[in-house]
Amino acid sequence: MEGQLSDCLLPLFVKVCDKYPKIQTLFFINGPGSFMALKLVYIFAKTLAMTKGVEILAASGFDFNGNSPIRAYGKSYFVRKNGEIFLENFEELREEAEYTFPQILNSDYFSHSIKPLYLLPAF
Repeated sequence: MEGQLSDCLLPLFVKVCDKYPKIQTLFFINGPGSFMALKLVYIFAKTLAMTKGVEILAASGFDFNGNSPIRAYGKSYFVRKNGEIFLENFEELREEAEYTFPQILNSDYFSHSIKPLYLLPAF
């Protein structure tokens, strides 16, 4: 499904629920990334938890992209070193690593700490 997250999230989830009607746990990446996308997914996940009793677990995007920098804006990227995430500027744009998801999720990557990783400084 292609398009804006705000337009595709609910129809995509309806398709998933039709195929798997007894979802008990939702695993998602809580950042870093687009502020608006993080906010939408977080609100969606919290709504599922409150209305359907779905358990929500989150992980960092770095766990699924080989710990590569994640673009923030311009030539700024989120980087994770020694378990800490911060903003770093590079001289030139970097090629972004693809996210890869294993056939079987390792629950060790996920936690109940689901708040979005809002890391950009206020301007």
